[in-house]
Amino acid sequence: MVGNFAYPPTADAALHLVGDVLPAIRRRGCDPEVRLVGAAPPAAIRALAADPRIHVTGEVPAVEPWLDGADVVLVPLRVGGGVKVKVLEALARGRPVVTTPVGAQGLSAAAARGVTVAADAEGLAERTAALLRDPLARVVAADAARRAAATLPRWNDAAAALLACWAEAAGCGAASSWRAAPRAPALIAS
Repeated sequence: MVGNFAYPPTADAALHLVGDVLPAIRRRGCDPEVRLVGAAPPAAIRALAADPRIHVTGEVPAVEPWLDGADVVLVPLRVGGGVKVKVLEALARGRPVVTTPVGAQGLSAAAARGVTVAADAEGLAERTAALLRDPLARVVAADAARRAAATLPRWNDAAAALLACWAEAAGCGAASSWRAAPRAPALIAS
């Protein structure tokens, strides 16, 4: 799991993962190594590393190598809103993602086809254990993640949409005519 653990929903998800989901995964005959990757893990999360199969990294220079090394990215969010960047990052790296309905919030229908969703700890454990036990299922899930990621907008798309919003708000019409306006930078800065 990756995220900023100073954000309460992410910290809650990490504690839920280790306290509720991981024991259910272990009851299904799997004993995965768990990596909690991200900035600002509070004491309660750092203490989870007392289990030798749980690693708490703290801040890392980049999450991509950690995602690339994961067999499954588990995002057991119980609270939160909007699009979950941690899910998008995992999809972009072509990793199998198991999440909750909260973790899938904000995904387009096409992107949602790249994740496996379960509502509770037992369901998350069942789906995660199934992926851990079956390398072919992981390949299929990784392929679905890559296809889902291909449907997501890119940063340039988001920048263009934001530019169009600014142009509309400024009453300049299309973004191209807004960019041509000589005082456009002053509008952004003010």
